Amino acid sequence: MAGQTHRRSRNGCGTCRTARIKCDEARPFCKQCERRGIPYLAFIWKENSILLPAILAAGSSHLYALGKIRQAEVLERKQKALSTMVACVKQPRPILSGQGQNQTSFPVYLSEEAIAASSALVGMEIMQGSRTPSIVPLLRGIRAQIEERERARKRADTNWQIDKDTPMMAVNVKMIAYIDTLCCVPCAAHPVFDQQSWQDFILPKCPQDSLDSGPDIVFGYSRRILPLIGAAASLVDDFFRKTITPEAFVFSRYRLLDQLESACRDLPAAQHQPDAETDPSAPSTSIKIRDSNACIAAALAHSLATQIFLVRADEGDSSTVRAERPTKHPQALVEQLSGAVAAVPLDTHAATMMVWPVFVLGCESMAVSSRRHAVEALFERIIDKQKLLNISVALQLLRENMWKIGGVAARGSSPARSLSPAKEPYRYTQSEWVKMCWKERLQLCSA
Repeated sequence: MAGQTHRRSRNGCGTCRTARIKCDEARPFCKQCERRGIPYLAFIWKENSILLPAILAAGSSHLYALGKIRQAEVLERKQKALSTMVACVKQPRPILSGQGQNQTSFPVYLSEEAIAASSALVGMEIMQGSRTPSIVPLLRGIRAQIEERERARKRADTNWQIDKDTPMMAVNVKMIAYIDTLCCVPCAAHPVFDQQSWQDFILPKCPQDSLDSGPDIVFGYSRRILPLIGAAASLVDDFFRKTITPEAFVFSRYRLLDQLESACRDLPAAQHQPDAETDPSAPSTSIKIRDSNACIAAALAHSLATQIFLVRADEGDSSTVRAERPTKHPQALVEQLSGAVAAVPLDTHAATMMVWPVFVLGCESMAVSSRRHAVEALFERIIDKQKLLNISVALQLLRENMWKIGGVAARGSSPARSLSPAKEPYRYTQSEWVKMCWKERLQLCSA
């Protein structure tokens, strides 16, 4: 006689799973936890969830990019998610002095759920290819949440045994910092999370870069390079606004270029990838090594792209002509960047980080050149694989602005600007693409 089969359910609540007892899976509340008098924790769905509307809105953006639903449905989900977040933030603030109280969690508007919901809304804007000005206010809101959460933690007394951050909190914070950094380029702007914010909130959540620990789930091996991208964008923005002298710009640029080169030198060395035909262990180790090597190449590409961005910033500007030029020639950096981009296979997760380096490579490619066609084809493959509309924005900028005939674009071509009839339009050269992006407000919707 055949033995009785048992179905193993994975739908129980987290409290019963931790206690290693069978959960009755009653909804919406687990009766086992209710009988035992234990706080109920962990069915995913709960009534009046802050996170669920934001996740549904982000999911609808994916479906819209795939052509499965109409944009009106996306906007409806987005409105519900925003309304939920606004209601959450407007809730009365409790006094967090902790005097005589034994609180165990943050207020709702500072909870991990609220921060995860905010992150999902930012991700939705990126998937839709929204303009950067639509994303930056959300980033500022998340920074305010994170800062107030940390202040609440610090001023709470010993009676407040507050929950520790979960691993997902670190992932959300790092993802927001990554998005913020790449909202600062190519149209140079100051990041929401400055270098001090990275020191206080971001870097403590990151492991040291090493082959033993492997690449970070969000940053790969770009942990040291990303804050330098924000610093480079801030410097270029200040230079164009003339809030710093040309001498100060040249000195700070030299320092940043040196830091970017140092970060490249400190990257782990790429490993030899075993051959599946000759090495029996290759199927399990080869994929891991391949992903690690791709993350190393992606980090290198981000550093090289930012070095080119810095070197090109003062092209055509007479105020820095007498200053000592950077030791590396832009074309030498471009050749290195081309090699680093080619070393990142599209089927690795590092490929999702490559919009900024590939965009810079496109800016450095003449309109009629084999490299231009290679960059265009690479972007099309990334778009086809990732289905993120912000990547389409990058390719559109290259086609409509950077790859004009002769590599020249007329100043004032942006519909937001109007020219006086008395003024001749300024014509940018190929090497002045950094200045053009800043003056014409050409933005990538986060790279």
